[in-house]
Amino acid sequence: MGWLEEEVKNAIIDVLTRIKDGLLGLAQDVFQALLQPIVGVPAPESNSRYIVVGAPSNDPWQSIYQDFYLPYILPLTIMLLVVALAFIGLRAGSISEYRRKRLLRRIGIVFMGSFVWFPLISIPLQFVNSIGMTLAPIEQMSSGFGGMAKAGLGGLIAVLVMVFVENILLLLAAFVYGLRWLGVIVLTPLMPLLGVLWAVDVWPVNSMSNIARRGASIYPGLIIAGTFVFS
Repeated sequence: MGWLEEEVKNAIIDVLTRIKDGLLGLAQDVFQALLQPIVGVPAPESNSRYIVVGAPSNDPWQSIYQDFYLPYILPLTIMLLVVALAFIGLRAGSISEYRRKRLLRRIGIVFMGSFVWFPLISIPLQFVNSIGMTLAPIEQMSSGFGGMAKAGLGGLIAVLVMVFVENILLLLAAFVYGLRWLGVIVLTPLMPLLGVLWAVDVWPVNSMSNIARRGASIYPGLIIAGTFVFS
């Protein structure tokens, strides 16, 4: 009976150990997946160079650029700039020369910037993403999480409790920063359109220009927000 009891005990311990290791491995994978949108930032990348020239090579930026930005955003931006230019011409008599030159200068900036927007924005996005990954390396942090859990916990129930608590807290943070991640992806291709509204800062669309300016001011904060989490 002593031998059988020992075998049953060892079998139960072996099963519980495997379950615990499996839970810790799953928690480590979840930790790593949730940490990405918190510390990183989605950035257009190129296989051949640091700056993106042409279509980005990574998803979702490649499809955004080819299927959304080029066929829709860029033509719409140019069309609205032409309309804005005509509108300023019609309002020339009621706009001072200084203000008219400033509006035309803004239109010129938006027009040229819309063609080089993705190459320009790819540099700071990749730079901020690199800073975030350096300050909080995902693989090392997830490995450290697994090692800490294995070293500090013995029972299966304790493992379940720690895994649940840790991942719930991280899930809440990932949800908040996931909205930031989504905001960067949505605002990046739309910035030229916001630029058009910013350029036409004249009645009766000056209120829309103010809204566009406020919306664009959120963009830098969304980009750098992740770098302050673990710094």
